[in-house]
Amino acid sequence: GTSVWNQPLLRQTFTPEDAQRILLIKPCVNQEDSVRWGFSKDGRNSVFLNFLHLLKVYNSNEGDSNTRSVFPWLVWELWKARNALAFENKTVSAYTIASRAFEEASSWQKTMILKTNTEIVDDVVRTEEHIGWIKPPSGCLKCNVGSSWVDPHHPSGASWILRGEDGQTIMHSRRSYSFMRSKAEADLWAMLWAVECMHNTHQVNVIFEASSEQLHNVLCEPLHHLEFTGVVQSINQLLNGINGWSLDHALQERNEAAAAIAVSVTRDRRYQSYMAQHEPAWLHQLLSLEASSN
Repeated sequence: GTSVWNQPLLRQTFTPEDAQRILLIKPCVNQEDSVRWGFSKDGRNSVFLNFLHLLKVYNSNEGDSNTRSVFPWLVWELWKARNALAFENKTVSAYTIASRAFEEASSWQKTMILKTNTEIVDDVVRTEEHIGWIKPPSGCLKCNVGSSWVDPHHPSGASWILRGEDGQTIMHSRRSYSFMRSKAEADLWAMLWAVECMHNTHQVNVIFEASSEQLHNVLCEPLHHLEFTGVVQSINQLLNGINGWSLDHALQERNEAAAAIAVSVTRDRRYQSYMAQHEPAWLHQLLSLEASSN
């Protein structure tokens, strides 16, 4: 239950290169530990060497780009097929695995590209006016996501605030997470929390906005961040259950309210998690200003 690998056993079982890569992956503590490696320590048949091959092909300019981009989902479908065989005694054909991988890759490319459904103000026109939050278009909601991270030894803060086309706050939430190893991990879990809440409250036509560069990089290049595959997959699955959504990257000036709520966790040690209707009273002035300004 420590979420920490047994390093002596790990290094005894795997090659040094594989062991180092495994250490970057957070263990799953809700399943019983077991040894399931079927290869010799010399690593000649190492699965991780195959991963390196996939990464090398993915980063090359050879072949069709759509085929290269399907590799992460091909590996994922192979893993699911392996689990189906091991635990349910079900066999999945190679054709089915490949078809599902291409379908998932196509869906990801269509939906996970950061889209802008709102009017973008030209960056040149920024001289004297405040660059603030922008209302969602008619018929849409906007969910701004905030995250605050100090170091792995302190709880991180996560928040979201949902507003309508009139700029009025519908509801908001704050929570804390422990043992976040990096800002990127904290940002991802904050996004997962926001998406999960929008899914569970049956919201539709939601524009998610976050100003985290780390989050942007992981979602745009998931193959380069395999240690976050689990949480990214969870985000994607929940998004697929929301009728109408998009993910946008926003300037920090356009995400001030959500960021302030998240910072209150790490700065003021407000670790109590909650979800409430309307806006937090201490942000009334800022939110009223943003609601009336555009």
